[in-house]
Amino acid sequence: MSTVSPAHYGGNLGAEITSFVGRRQEVEQIKRHLATSRLVTLTGVGGVGKTRLARSVANRLARQFGDGVWFVDLAPLQDEGLLAPTVATVLGLQHRGAGWTVSVLADYLRDRTTLIVLDGCEHLINGCAVLVDSLLRHAPELRIMTTSREALGLTGERVYQVLPLSLPGDNLTVTKATANNYEAVDLFVERAMTVRPTFELTDVTAPVVAAICHRLDGIPLAIELAVSRLNALSLDELLARLQDRFKLLVGGSAAALPRHKTLKELISWSWELCTQEERALWARASVFPSDFSLRSAEDICVGAPLDRESILDVLSGLIAKTILTVHESGGVARYRMLDTLRQFGKAKLTEFGEDIAVRDLHFDYFQRMASTLEETWFGDRQAELLDSFRPEHDNFRVALASAFEDPSRYALGLNMVADLWVFWMATGRANEARRWFDRGLRLIDVSGPEQTRALQTCAYLCLMESDYDNATRMVRQARRAAADATDPDFVARTTQLAGLTAMYDRDLVRAESLLIEAISYHLAAGNAAASLDTAFSLLVVQVARGDLATAENYCREAIKVCDAHGERWSKSYATWVAALISFQRSCIEEARILCQDVLAVGRRLSDPWLTASCLELMAWIDAATGNAWRSACLVGAANEIWRRTGGVLFGIELLVNFHNQCVATCIAQLGEEDFERGLRFRPSLSLDEALALVRGDEAPHHGSSRGQTQSLTPLTPREGQVAVLVARGMTNKEVAEALVISQRTAEAHVERILRRLNFRSRAQVASWVVEQRRTGSDAD
Repeated sequence: MSTVSPAHYGGNLGAEITSFVGRRQEVEQIKRHLATSRLVTLTGVGGVGKTRLARSVANRLARQFGDGVWFVDLAPLQDEGLLAPTVATVLGLQHRGAGWTVSVLADYLRDRTTLIVLDGCEHLINGCAVLVDSLLRHAPELRIMTTSREALGLTGERVYQVLPLSLPGDNLTVTKATANNYEAVDLFVERAMTVRPTFELTDVTAPVVAAICHRLDGIPLAIELAVSRLNALSLDELLARLQDRFKLLVGGSAAALPRHKTLKELISWSWELCTQEERALWARASVFPSDFSLRSAEDICVGAPLDRESILDVLSGLIAKTILTVHESGGVARYRMLDTLRQFGKAKLTEFGEDIAVRDLHFDYFQRMASTLEETWFGDRQAELLDSFRPEHDNFRVALASAFEDPSRYALGLNMVADLWVFWMATGRANEARRWFDRGLRLIDVSGPEQTRALQTCAYLCLMESDYDNATRMVRQARRAAADATDPDFVARTTQLAGLTAMYDRDLVRAESLLIEAISYHLAAGNAAASLDTAFSLLVVQVARGDLATAENYCREAIKVCDAHGERWSKSYATWVAALISFQRSCIEEARILCQDVLAVGRRLSDPWLTASCLELMAWIDAATGNAWRSACLVGAANEIWRRTGGVLFGIELLVNFHNQCVATCIAQLGEEDFERGLRFRPSLSLDEALALVRGDEAPHHGSSRGQTQSLTPLTPREGQVAVLVARGMTNKEVAEALVISQRTAEAHVERILRRLNFRSRAQVASWVVEQRRTGSDAD
C-alpha cells in the first residue's frame, strides 16, 4: 500500500484520493515497458483496476517527464472528432487556428518530453488509434499509455493484460501472518477498515476474508462493492450471501464463474440491496457522462419514487454503498459513478422505459443553464460563473449532441452554442464551438433568428482565431438569413463584425468608425456586455492609430462602467490598454503598476490572452528600462502562451512591432545566446508565478557571460535532468532506463550537453553540476 503525490511535477494527475494497494510487480513491469516502448496499452475486464494502475504508474514516472504527465478521461466522449480537442484542453492548449487537427496537437508535442494517459479507449478505438499513431510519429519524446478492453492494434504497441489481484489458492489455509502475501486480501482489509473502523484481521477472520476474495476472483471493483455490505452484514454472512448467489448463477456446479459474470453479478447484487429510491437515482444519474452536482440531480432525477427533498439522502446512501464517489470542485460537491456502474444504470433506465424522458430533462436543464450565461455575465459574478460552468463541459456536450439528433431541437441547439460563447472563449474552446455551429447549421435549412445569431457568433469566433475568410463568408450568410435586417441586436452585431474585419484588414480609420457605431447600437439594444467587448477592440484601434488622448478617455469611461457593475473581465482588458498608453507616453512606473493590477484582478478568470498580453507589455517595459535579462524571461513566458493559444498580439501591427523591437533590444544587450537562455528560463508560468515575476518578487538572477557565474543552466529541462544523472556516474543505458527514453535518445542528450557546455568529458559535466548546485542554480 502506498500513496503518491506528484504535486511538484507538471501535469494534471493530482494526489491519489484513496490508497493504492498491491500491484507492485505490475507497476515495475509497466515502467519497464514504457522504457522500451512508446505505446503501452493496459487491457482487461471492466473493474479489474486498469485506470488505478495506469494512474499509479503515471504518478511514479512524473519526475521523469519534464513537460508533464497528463491524464485524459475518454469515458464521457462519444464523438471521435473531439478526441484531439479534448487532449489539447487537458494539456492546457487553447488553439486559435482555422481548425483543431491532430497535426496541430502533434506539432505542439513535437519537442516535449511528455507522458499522456488515455483512459477508456474501447468505445472510440479507431479514433484513438489514428490519434495515437499520428502523435507518436511526430513527437519523438512522447510516451502514451492507454487503458482499453481491447488493444489499439498499432505497430510497436506493447499490450499488458491487467489481471485480478493475487489470491490464495482454494486449499490454502490463510492466517493473519500470511494474509498480507495476497493483494486481494490487503485491499479488502484496507477498505473494510473505512466501512467498519473496528474491523481487525485475525487468524479467525483471515480465512473468511480470503474465501470472500476468492469468490470475487480478486477483481478490485467487486471487492470494493462487497466490502460496502459490511455496514449491515458480518463477514460470515457476507460470505454466505456470495456463495448462495454464485451457486445459483453457475447451476450448482464447481465450474469457475467467468470474471465478467462475477462482476456483473456483484453489481446486480448491489442493485438488489439498494432501496427503491436508490435504484431510481442510480438509473437516472447514468444520464450524466461524468460527474454532476446536487442541484442538477435535484432537477433531472426527480419523479416517483424520488422527490426533490430526498435526493441528498439518497445520494448519501449510494455513496455508502460505493455506487457513487464524491469530490469537491470550486467548493461544490460533485458526484461521480464508475463507467461500469454507469452502463449498468443506463441498461436499467432503458428497462424502466425512462431513458428518453430523463435525457429530455438533462437537455432542458443544461439548455436553461446555458441560456443564463450571457444575460448574467455582465456583473460581479464572472469568476463564480466560470467556476460553475467549467465542470459541466461534458454535460453541455451531451446536451448538444442530443439536440442535434432531434429535429425539433435543432434551433435550440444552435441557440445553446451561441449562449455559451463566453464559456467557449474563456476556457479556450472556441474551435469546439465552431464544430457545434457547423454541425447545427448543416441541419437547418430554413432561415431564422437562430441561424442568423449562430452565423454571427461563429463569425466572431472565426475572427478571434484569425480565420478571416470563414468570418467574412459567415457575415454574408448572416445578412442573407436575417428575417429582420432592422432588428437592433442584428444591426449591432453586424456592425461590430464589420469593424473587426476592417481592424484585421488594417483599415483602422474605417474600423474605428464602425466600432464606435456598433457600441451605440449595442447600448441601444441594452447589451452592455457586448458594448464593452466592442470597446476593447476600439481602444486597440485608437492606440494603433496613435490617438492616445481619445483612447485614454474611452478607457476611463469603460473602466467607470465596469466599476459601477463590479465587472472584471472587460475592465481587465481596458486597464491593459491604459497600461499600453502609459508605456507609449514613457510613464513607465504607471504602466508597470497597471499591469500588476490587471494580473491581480484577472487571475481568478484564468484568461490566457490577458496573461500573455501583460507579460508582453512588462517585457517591453523592462527592455526599455535596461532590464534585458528579465525582459527575455518574460518574452519566453509570453511566447509559450501565444504558442498555446495560437494568438499573436491580437493581430495588431503596432503591438507586433513593439514585440519585435523588444526582442532586438534584448539581443543587442545580452547577445543571442543569453537571450535564448532567458527565453528558456521558465516558459510555463502559473498565474501566481506570472504575478510574482511582474512584481519583481521573483527576479531571475543573471550573471554576464563574460566571466561571472551564471545562476541559470544553459540546458533545457530534459538536458538538465540528464546532466544530473551523468554526474551520479550513470551510463547512457542507465540514464535511458531512469528517464524512460531510448538509449539512442540518451546518447543524443549527452552529446548536446557536451556541445552546449563546450566540454569534452562526462567528468567535466559532473563538476559543472556540482558547481551549479553550490552557486544555487536550478540545474537539477
